[in-house]
Amino acid sequence: MLDSLQGVFNTATHDTTRAEALVAITEQWSGHNMDTVQLLCRRALGIAAGATKNKEGLSAIEFRTFERIRATAYNNLGAFHYTKGNTDSALYFIRKALGVHK
Repeated sequence: MLDSLQGVFNTATHDTTRAEALVAITEQWSGHNMDTVQLLCRRALGIAAGATKNKEGLSAIEFRTFERIRATAYNNLGAFHYTKGNTDSALYFIRKALGVHK
């Protein structure tokens, strides 16, 4: 599964596909290598932030996809901090994930 997700990321031409692949990879790594989860979530957030700077260039579906990616990445960052015993940081990122859905 990880190999195919990494292949999708490496060959994708659209930012939505690349960011979705990164978040999917974090779901696979969750519980195994949380430091990698953190790095990949931050990378997915960077892609989403860059792509949504100019909302006018995105379709409504693309924008919602990036919002879902952001929410999932923030949630996974919350899980990362929780496993590290950083409860305050975990709650911060969980709240950011919830805020995306408002």
